[in-house]
Amino acid sequence: MREEVVTSFGEQATVCRTAKGNILCPVCGHEYSDSAKIVAVNFLGGLESCPSCFVQMGYDDFDEMPPVATNPIGERWERLRRKWLDKLGWPEWAVRQAKDGLGVDVRR
Repeated sequence: MREEVVTSFGEQATVCRTAKGNILCPVCGHEYSDSAKIVAVNFLGGLESCPSCFVQMGYDDFDEMPPVATNPIGERWERLRRKWLDKLGWPEWAVRQAKDGLGVDVRR
């Protein structure tokens, strides 16, 4: 996994790529097979939602947004990750997908 900085609505965010170069959803760790489209469209306010957590980048992650300085995108993604896991009931596959894919500490 390697990290890459992207800019979305003037805010820099770190996203993860697999060894094959595919982008991982920053909320749930789902691997996108068409990463060029995801970076060009979704992180800049696209119309597609992640097929795993159903978060629409550029919409859902900005929906609950006070000023960026007090509510960084990484924290918004973490809140959305917790909402997704809560909705699913914290199944092991989903926790593993986020933890292994994103390298984040996922705890209740």
